[in-house]
Amino acid sequence: KTDNSVTGVEITDDETQAPTTTAAPTTTVAPTTTAAPTTTEAPTTTVAPTTTVEPTTTEAPTTTVVPTEKPTQATEAPTQGGGSIVDDSIPVPFGFGYAGNANLPYYFSWGALQNVDGFNLYVDGVLAATTQGYAADLDASFFAEGDEHILALRAVKDGKVSKATGIRYNKTDNSVTGVEITDDETQAPTEAPTTTEKPTTTEAPTTTVAPTTTAKVTESQTEAPTEQQVSNKDLMIQGFQISTTYEGYRIVASVEPTIGGKDVTGWGLIYGLKTNGVEATGATEDDMVIGNNSIYINSYASTAAGTLSDIYGESTTATYFARTMTFGKKNKSAFSAIYMVRPYAELSDGSYAYGDVATFSVYDVADTLYSNVMMNSKDAHDYLYNTILTRVNPDYVQVDYQWDKTIAPPDEI
Repeated sequence: KTDNSVTGVEITDDETQAPTTTAAPTTTVAPTTTAAPTTTEAPTTTVAPTTTVEPTTTEAPTTTVVPTEKPTQATEAPTQGGGSIVDDSIPVPFGFGYAGNANLPYYFSWGALQNVDGFNLYVDGVLAATTQGYAADLDASFFAEGDEHILALRAVKDGKVSKATGIRYNKTDNSVTGVEITDDETQAPTEAPTTTEKPTTTEAPTTTVAPTTTAKVTESQTEAPTEQQVSNKDLMIQGFQISTTYEGYRIVASVEPTIGGKDVTGWGLIYGLKTNGVEATGATEDDMVIGNNSIYINSYASTAAGTLSDIYGESTTATYFARTMTFGKKNKSAFSAIYMVRPYAELSDGSYAYGDVATFSVYDVADTLYSNVMMNSKDAHDYLYNTILTRVNPDYVQVDYQWDKTIAPPDEI
C-alpha cells in the first residue's frame, strides 16, 4: 500500500480450503472385494472412474480455441491442428473427461501422453481447440444448441492424428458417457459400453484413512516408457478420505522430488476397477501402468489444484497431492465395488516410476472412519451411517458420535 504496486500470484483451490486434519490413523482399510479419471460412473459401473477433479494443468498449456462464435457443422473431417490423416501408430489419448466447475463450465482434461506434439479437441465434429497441454477450456458457443454433445480427442504428431477417444457430454448435469468415434469425425458415434458419472471439485475432508497396499514389480508394456518400481517412501498413497459435501472419496498421495537419481517432472494417480460390486472385471495390479488402454484402467495427471500445502505423512521433502472422485449412484453395488489405485511419477528421462497398488471400497473407507469416529462433525459422522454403511449392511450397528473429542480444554485456550 506504500506505493500502490501489485504483483500477480497464482492461487490454487486448496490454498483457500486447506484440510483441517492430516493424521493418518493406524487402522487400515481392508478391502472386501475406477475415472477418467479422466477420468466410470460411480462405482456401479464396469469401467474405471472417468472424471477428473482438478480444473487446472500442471503448466499453462498452449491452447487455441476456435472459433469464438457457434461454428457450423463440418462436412468433412477437420484439417486444422494436425491434419485429418489418421495414423494408427500415434498413441490414443486416455482418461478423457469433464473437469469443470462453476467458473470453468466447459473445461475438459485427459491423461498425460508422451511422444506427441499436442491434441485436437472436437465438439460435434468441429475442431474446438488445439493444445499442447492436457486440458482445454472451451467456448460456450460450442454448447449453445441442445443439451447433449459429442466430444472427440485426438493426439497430434508430425501433421497426423491418432484414433479418437470420445465422450457424450450432457451440459444439464455435466455427465459423460463413453462413445466410439469413427475416423470420419462427421459420422455419428455409436454408444460404447460405459456409463455416466458426474464430476466434482476437490474439497478438503478432515481425516485420512491409511491404505492397504500391495508391492508388485510391473514389467514394461510394448511401446511404453521404461517403468520402475520404487520404495513406498518415494511414491506412495497416504490414505483415503470421504467428502460429505461433494459426496465422493478423496485419495491423498505423495511424491519425492527425485526418484532413483532422476528428477520428477510430473505425477498423478492410476485408477482401476477390480470388481463392480457384483463380479470381477478381470483388471489386475499388473495392468496399473501408464498407457494401458483397458476400459477398467484410467490415469490422471495431477495439477496445481490438487497440490496440498499441508504435510500428510512422515516426509518433509515430498509433495502431497489429492484427487476426489464422486460416488455417482449411491447403492450397495456402488459402495461395494473394489478399486485399485496407484501413484505414478514421470521422470526427467521420460520413464515412469510407480508406487505400490492400494485396494479399497467406499464401504471399507466409511467403515473405518465411522467406527473410529474420525469425521469432523456429527452430521458427517451420521452421513456415513445413513448413506453408505446401512445401504450395504442394513444391520450395521450404530456408533455414537464422541463429542468429547471436540471440546477444547480451558488450559489450552
